[in-house]
Order: sequence, then structure tokens, then C-alpha cells
Amino acid sequence: MIAASPSVPVLPAEPAGTCYQKHRGLNPASGVIDKCGGVRRVAEWTGRSVSRVYRWTYPKTAGGTGGLVPSECQALILRRARHEGVDLVPDDCFSIGTREDTA
Repeated sequence: MIAASPSVPVLPAEPAGTCYQKHRGLNPASGVIDKCGGVRRVAEWTGRSVSRVYRWTYPKTAGGTGGLVPSECQALILRRARHEGVDLVPDDCFSIGTREDTA
């Protein structure tokens, strides 16, 4: 069992069946959210609402960011992840596709 530090509450896992679960693992935002401990924790770190962070995982056609972490949140998340000992690097915020993906 991992002990929580006094300044970081232990947050429950995201509920199964949420929209986040449907898009999970399909884009960079999902990976960042997973590595950081979930939507609630990322919302706390960035000062965004939980629903706003969920939208990062949605396609643009559904009102999301297409799986991208907004640029204004990237530095906040990376800084806090480093402080919390989360193994997160800048490349985690981006989708590096193949040439065929961009054609």
C-alpha cells in the first residue's frame, strides 16, 4: 500500500463506464491523465474543472481537444508531476504520428 503525502490526497479511481473510460488510451491526454493519477488530480493541478479535463480526451467533433493537453496546461502539469515524482516528460503531451498519419 502506498502512503499518501499530507499535501496530496488519495483520490478514488475514475468510475467505470464514464466517457473518459471510453476514450482512455486513445490519445496523449488520456496517457497524461493516467500517469498523473486521474482526472480529479489533473483538474486540481491545473485549476480546471473535472469536466474540462475529461473533454481533453474527447474528439473535436464531440467538443473536446482531440486528445491533446491544452498548451496552457502542459507546463503546469509537467511542473507538478516533477514535484510529485510522477514519471512524465514533455513528449507525453503530444502525439507523434507517422508520415501516413499526417497525409
